[in-house]
Amino acid sequence: MDKETRMALEASIRHWEANLATDDPHQASYSYLDCALCQLFDNEDEVDDEGNPLDVCFKCPVMQATGESGCRNTPYARARVAISAWRRGAPKPVAEIQAEIDFLKSLLPEDEK
Repeated sequence: MDKETRMALEASIRHWEANLATDDPHQASYSYLDCALCQLFDNEDEVDDEGNPLDVCFKCPVMQATGESGCRNTPYARARVAISAWRRGAPKPVAEIQAEIDFLKSLLPEDEK
């Protein structure tokens, strides 16, 4: 993993740790605009050698781990839904947020976990 990717992954982990630390559901965020990985790998204008558009996430370590774009097949979807519910009065989604943190940490190189 190159340094820029590692730094974005670490920033994403810190973002989700901040979501876990807050007691204000409106401070918790899950937008791609708040994700350092999404910002780094937003390559919607890139094309392959034949001129076909590349998947916006194709270089992201999340997609490389799951084979899916948009953080599909990760704890992200449950965390996003749970945070939305938290904003409407449901209990704080500690387990869902922690699952996202754990998943992102699993993407770190072995010597950095």
